[in-house]
Amino acid sequence: MRTGHGVAGGTALLLALTFLVASVAVELFGSDHAVAGVKRGILFTVPILAICAIVAGGSGSWLSGKSQAKVISRKAKRMRIIGGNALFVLIPCSVMLDRMASAGEFGTRFTALQTIEFIFGLINVTLLGLNMRDGLRMRARRGRAPRAGRALAQNPVRVSR
Repeated sequence: MRTGHGVAGGTALLLALTFLVASVAVELFGSDHAVAGVKRGILFTVPILAICAIVAGGSGSWLSGKSQAKVISRKAKRMRIIGGNALFVLIPCSVMLDRMASAGEFGTRFTALQTIEFIFGLINVTLLGLNMRDGLRMRARRGRAPRAGRALAQNPVRVSR
């Protein structure tokens, strides 16, 4: 379960970062046709990102159980923000930007929507990155304790009388 959680979270972060970088790069260096292609690609890939985020959030919730650890509550809070940003801002922007780009409408409205998408996309990439950082730190801490226990079992302490 832990591996699936990490893969899902890592894939969500990678996709969100790819969407952001591709959008910025094509806007700076691509043609209108290329912009439309990237917007279409993002729109059709959003469901994969959504599934990864849902799997990461659900498995994280399951793995944390009833833990009251601050790091876990921070990760859960970030996931709620990420989900809200995606549902209420990023997905609607993605749909509208795809429609506008397909119709060749690259005016002020397109630029404004894309700016909003960039800002909220950057927020989500940052929050996903912070969650990954915290998850890796938790994994590192968890990894040290069992190794110490194995070492103790392999080299028991002898008490002299």
